Amino acid sequence: MHARTDPAILAAMADMFRRGCSAEQLADLYGISLRQVQRRLARRGLHVPRRRTPAQQLAIEMRRGQIHLLRGRGLSVSQMARHLRLHPRYLRLWMSRHMLGLLEQMKAEVMARGAARAPRSSASEEGLPARAPLTRWRRAAIKRDYLAGYSIAAIARHYGHHRTTIWRLLRRQRVPLRPRAARSPRWLRAVRERRMDREKTERESSQEASLAR
Repeated sequence: MHARTDPAILAAMADMFRRGCSAEQLADLYGISLRQVQRRLARRGLHVPRRRTPAQQLAIEMRRGQIHLLRGRGLSVSQMARHLRLHPRYLRLWMSRHMLGLLEQMKAEVMARGAARAPRSSASEEGLPARAPLTRWRRAAIKRDYLAGYSIAAIARHYGHHRTTIWRLLRRQRVPLRPRAARSPRWLRAVRERRMDREKTERESSQEASLAR
């Protein structure tokens, strides 16, 4: 109990582990379990690697080979997960534990491709960059503009985002949305006429096809 609570002994355990003493030797020396040694060293920021069986190590190496092969084909993490019949989140977690360097390299490549894309044409009139990040200030400004009476379409054009993005942002902030304006009879009549013309054209084309047979 004393070895688990005395800061001086915990510091000594961490120093011995840094010098090359194994976790099993520390457990025998201080009379505590291996799991307790791992927890105490973790508090000091030291990681004790797991002891794997040869079969487990072989499975890890085989999966590493599969990932390197799929990586050579230019597949993303999601595509590799689909090929290996794994969930993408599980594959990212596995790579963060066993192939962290490759995962960071793939993330950097994705970020570089995103930065190299051409800017959208719907930039703000005030010189704001297209698809500017929705910071806390910008979210508050969008809410303020909507409550001031501006439409979602006008706000989307101003900040360089899609209308759906602005709508979802307002929904997340629990802003009471205004109902859409009622359609005029002229608009409804025009829609009805377009639909009737389309149905007539489809009917004529089907009749011509039947006669050609």
